[in-house]
Amino acid sequence: SDHTRCDKVGDVRHFINGDLAPTGESALAVQAHSWTELLGPTLQTEQGEKATEELLKGKTRVALLFAGQDCPFCRSLQPWINDTVGKVKVSDPSDTELVYLSSDVKRETFAGVSAAQPFPAMPYDRAQGTTGASPLGFVRKKLRDEGKPQGILGQKYGVTVVPAVVILDGHSGKVLHHDFLNAVDGEDGAIEVEFKEELAPP
Repeated sequence: SDHTRCDKVGDVRHFINGDLAPTGESALAVQAHSWTELLGPTLQTEQGEKATEELLKGKTRVALLFAGQDCPFCRSLQPWINDTVGKVKVSDPSDTELVYLSSDVKRETFAGVSAAQPFPAMPYDRAQGTTGASPLGFVRKKLRDEGKPQGILGQKYGVTVVPAVVILDGHSGKVLHHDFLNAVDGEDGAIEVEFKEELAPP
């Protein structure tokens, strides 16, 4: 009967990025992830601060780079990251945007957005919570030992060491890839960054 057919239609379930959508909501009704709520209202660019939503709108992926200029491993990794993300942007400008979150202990070492670090960056005060608000980025052990709490996003994504990259879905904010960079002891006793290809994005 028509009544039976309607009941069957009512049993349809909607999935978004592999997750079951909340009951009663269709895929079209689910709103996009709010980058402003996650990262704050603005990000630094070479042209000055711009709205976070404007910079990340329409991106397939958003990569968060937790790093600092006072970290030698971060500096050694930066050219590879610049090259990799640059190639992705040339291939498809809407594919990925990288956001830099400074872990620098001192503001003076945060270079901001430059030729060496050309990606949008979370303002240092927001990343490190220097104005009394809770820090959003990754807080180094030196500052935690002095009583500063771990950053909200550092804790949320389980960041324990820098550099670290977390790749999020551009629509839902869901974690797609993480833990593919790892600090390891090198043969000469120095710490090296290990790249885990099996955990990295294709």
